[in-house]
Amino acid sequence: MSIRACVRGTAMKALVVDDQANVRLLLSHILRTRNGCTVSVAANGQEALALLVRESFDIVVLDLLMPVLDGVETLTVIRRTPALSQTPVIVLSAVRDERKVRQLLRLGIAAYLTKPLRPLDVAERIQQILDRLGDAPAVADDGPAERALAARADLRPQMIAATEQLFGLMLGIEVGAAGTREPLTSGDDVASAVLRLEREAVDLEFAITAPRAMSERMTAQYLQAGDVVTDADVSATLREFATIIGGRLQTALRQRGDVVSLGEPTVSRLGAEACERAGGIRVTYTSSAHDLRFMTTLRAVPGARLARTVQDADRRIEDPAHVHAATPATAG
Repeated sequence: MSIRACVRGTAMKALVVDDQANVRLLLSHILRTRNGCTVSVAANGQEALALLVRESFDIVVLDLLMPVLDGVETLTVIRRTPALSQTPVIVLSAVRDERKVRQLLRLGIAAYLTKPLRPLDVAERIQQILDRLGDAPAVADDGPAERALAARADLRPQMIAATEQLFGLMLGIEVGAAGTREPLTSGDDVASAVLRLEREAVDLEFAITAPRAMSERMTAQYLQAGDVVTDADVSATLREFATIIGGRLQTALRQRGDVVSLGEPTVSRLGAEACERAGGIRVTYTSSAHDLRFMTTLRAVPGARLARTVQDADRRIEDPAHVHAATPATAG
């Protein structure tokens, strides 16, 4: 059964995996009464895998810290098992360990729910996740680049999930994809990473775009450095974010069968021409407090224009033909 079918009214099957009985009870009740699911439960990863082998589930809600087999170990087995590898997994966690966050992003999760759970928010959050998994955006089909992107439009939920997870799990800032598509603004910071498609005439470029004030706030939160950060700090942090999310997209592409490599990320300032020419899949994010706003973009570009080496990536910032070309951002 597809997620789309579940969202449209067919009861979906959910598996809740948590060693705490009260959490299993709470989530089971919410999934049944608010999201219309049929629910099975497991107290640890070993029990969950036994159920997954016997039954087909549309979604798994998985705790990270459990005895016998923890969440990361369980998720690793799920992703390595062909029949289970595409199963959407929502992670329950209060952990903000950078190594563990990178592991989760690399393995691919649909979303995360922060512990302790807030019952009034959980049902709405889960429904948003299901709606997102069920929808693929329409992408214009006007040429090779647009066709390449349209064929991979399912990367949009991956991009959104990875971005939300990075900010929530690593920075402690809850952000969500907004319903509006904001225009790009000249002078904003842009961190981009190229996903080179070896078998295609085009490549994909992932980018994070944010006003300087937002970039500085993200950096301060990431470095836990208070309100004062240097330009080099901002540049290095944006590169790090682009690498982490780009790595998640690379994993998703490889699972589709693409032969893909991730280029060295670059940072620049957005120029007026880039604002006019930018297309692709663009998503605006806002924080729960509505005090943070930024964008991610995934677009297809001719492969010949993209960097093939670290040195080329550095020169690419100054190339006026590049979509993000403008006054280079700070060194980092």
